[in-house]
Amino acid sequence: MSSIFDSILTAAAEAPAPVVAATFDGERLAPSADFTLPVAPATKTLYAYQQAAVESILAKRRVLLGLQPGLGKTAIMQAVAAAVAAEGKRSVIVVPPSLKISPWANEFAADYPNLKVEVISGTTPAAFDSSADVVIVPDSVLAKRLGDIEAFGPDALMVDEAHRFKSRDAKRSKAMHAYAKTLAADAIVIMATGTLVSNRATDVWQPLAISSTENAKAVSRGASWSSFMDAWCETEMVSTAYGTQIRVAVGVRDPEGLRAALTSTCMISVPREAVLDLPERTTAVRSLVINGDGAAYRRMEKDFLSWVRETKGDAAMRRAAKAEAVVKLMHLWRADGLAKAKAVTEYVTDLTVQGEQVVVMAHHTDVVSALYEKLMAEGLRVGTIIGGMTSEAKANVVDAFQSGNLDVLLGNIEAAGTGLTLTASCHIVFAQLPWAPGTFGQACDRIFRIGQSRHCTTHILNMQEGVSEHLWGVLAAKAEVADAINTGTPSTIDLSTVEEAVLSSYGW
Repeated sequence: MSSIFDSILTAAAEAPAPVVAATFDGERLAPSADFTLPVAPATKTLYAYQQAAVESILAKRRVLLGLQPGLGKTAIMQAVAAAVAAEGKRSVIVVPPSLKISPWANEFAADYPNLKVEVISGTTPAAFDSSADVVIVPDSVLAKRLGDIEAFGPDALMVDEAHRFKSRDAKRSKAMHAYAKTLAADAIVIMATGTLVSNRATDVWQPLAISSTENAKAVSRGASWSSFMDAWCETEMVSTAYGTQIRVAVGVRDPEGLRAALTSTCMISVPREAVLDLPERTTAVRSLVINGDGAAYRRMEKDFLSWVRETKGDAAMRRAAKAEAVVKLMHLWRADGLAKAKAVTEYVTDLTVQGEQVVVMAHHTDVVSALYEKLMAEGLRVGTIIGGMTSEAKANVVDAFQSGNLDVLLGNIEAAGTGLTLTASCHIVFAQLPWAPGTFGQACDRIFRIGQSRHCTTHILNMQEGVSEHLWGVLAAKAEVADAINTGTPSTIDLSTVEEAVLSSYGW
């Protein structure tokens, strides 16, 4: 499988990238000889690279924690919070709502039982417990509870899944950026994500800028978005609907150079294979013959292809119809998932007959529902994780799966694809593929992380000659998890989006 940035390297611009002075070593594999954790966790021993990360954070204060999924970012940040509390100071940790109980609150209770941890719910302003050592805040309520955070006055601010703050226009991104600037110079700020770059290298900017103005300047020779584009991006001018021209980033000049700039200034990131002796993993791609179950899909696809043939001849018409083309493509994606439900159920059932627990990922609610009904009809014990579940409910499903009380964990990709440890299984089955390369990689890593001892297999179940085959063809060519910025692996992506590439495969 090739990588998330499959053509940046070959399309690199002539202009030189900034030369960044090495003042920080974000690729350290072990702590200093005289370093010991201020507070050791009760139930686990941190790996050497994790202790090195804690040491670097306590010294540097403001960092990007860019370790790949499964390398223990939560454990590192909790060790930092414990160290902050040992000094009589306090931390606020901002997390996706679904992760506030498991792993965050549960693991604090297990490893640092002496810490007083408050978990926030709801958007109504209310003072935090002033005696708390740690307050966990869902990122969904951040903008509404920012005043409460300010009044609490934390000495450390940690953000989990920081790629959720990559949009420069989102309310929570603006709120976080503004607040981080108000913190004391010696405050700790950690922006943690296993996929700093989900789709495009421009995803780097906002987490970097939130971490600190100094970090942004060190990486880009300036603290503005414009400076970042000047330093690292291929750009072009595009016309707006109002007849004006704006400059947009369309690629990255030097992804390896950008990674080097980050790890030499503020980003902690070590390759997984350099620090963990995890088992191997492979990908099994299957084209399912659907027969009668695909009749509705084939009618929809035939109509789509006719529409493409009528539209694609005129360039202006094609541009105007781009949004409609994407909508039609998304309908095909959903129909593809529904048509495969029976065949996917048979495939998963075969794995369970062999004594395996299985993680199954899909996107659409009705696809998840169809799979649930068919898997239950096979007599399997099935738990689901979907959007809108409480953290407690999600944690209960994960615990049941990890303890062997479920045969199948069926998840919506967005709800179950991040933050969960599902190492009871060494098989993850994609009944539907996501469109973002980073989302796919994050979901794969639910089973391939610390605690996994068996060879892991990712099963891609496509519909023969369906949109899922087209989508997998694009992802396989351009969307490997380990890209040049996140992991240092030389890899690239072309400048078109995944959607455009799939449309192109249909002749658009």
